[in-house]
Amino acid sequence: MAKIVAVANQKGGVGKTVTTVHLAAMLGEFGARVVVVDADPQNNAVDYLSRGDSFPAEAVSLSEAKVSLGELLEALDPQYDFIVIDGPPSKGAPATRAAVVAADLIVVPVDSAYDDMKSTLDFTHELHELEKELGRTLDARILFTKDGDYAINKAIRSVVPGAAQLEALRTRTPWRSSFRNNSPAGLPVTQYKDEVAKTSFRNLRDEILKLMGMEPMGAPEPAASKPVATKKARKTAPRKAPARAAGKQVEATTGEN
Repeated sequence: MAKIVAVANQKGGVGKTVTTVHLAAMLGEFGARVVVVDADPQNNAVDYLSRGDSFPAEAVSLSEAKVSLGELLEALDPQYDFIVIDGPPSKGAPATRAAVVAADLIVVPVDSAYDDMKSTLDFTHELHELEKELGRTLDARILFTKDGDYAINKAIRSVVPGAAQLEALRTRTPWRSSFRNNSPAGLPVTQYKDEVAKTSFRNLRDEILKLMGMEPMGAPEPAASKPVATKKARKTAPRKAPARAAGKQVEATTGEN
């Protein structure tokens, strides 16, 4: 049975698609079967994966599948180890409800801005109302995205978890120019040269795996260094002592400049 992670927030621009595609890439880093379900009508996640040919995950558009999200998840479940849902920017959409109800873990991205904080609080209120309706707790965690050490970042981090009545993930994903620069080629974060970006998403993946009762994957082992080729010593005739000119010593050459 596939593990389902729903990346959801009614507010656009908080990092849902970036989180979805690169979390999926990290889940597929060691060969796990991963599919991204793009439940956003804009299909940004599907577009991202379609731009590259080396993404370690597949993508399916809900709008193009012509079925409900529940039906699509049921069809995909036996084929994959992980399903990552990029939720629509609407708390009232049927796909949002289906995504959070089906998920083993809900990730709620929050950008460090006042409007995003207010929108997130509205969204998490709806989650708690849905919990009452279902009669069970939804496992949801806040993810701080585009994180930094500015005063606004610290203020948002200190206020949101308590106001939303949700725990925050320990991992925070920073804003890096590498996300923007590698987007046209559709590169997965696993192939970035940016070690900060890669490390943050590996940490995010492993924290999520632990929360779902699974073992963390860790980082790839460094490539084994090739042995340095050594030349065999060549026997040479002993060098003769330097000649001496009349009244003057001739210095031996060392070969150093």
